[in-house]
Amino acid sequence: MGTRETITKVVGLAQGVVGVVAFVFAYFLYYNLFNVQAMLNISARDLFLYMLLFIVFGFLSIASALFLIFEQ
Repeated sequence: MGTRETITKVVGLAQGVVGVVAFVFAYFLYYNLFNVQAMLNISARDLFLYMLLFIVFGFLSIASALFLIFEQ
């Protein structure tokens, strides 16, 4: 395995971890675990906008990571 392939796999793995963290943070935000909504001063009206943004970012990040990891 060459240097380029190794770097691509490491970047893909890091990007996948960031995507999973975005999903986990959206979960924490929705269920208000650790009082996240109050710490970030997020109102109930804006909650679903933030959740949508985190879920879309997480999904795109994981999809991109999978493309990088399984690149032929």
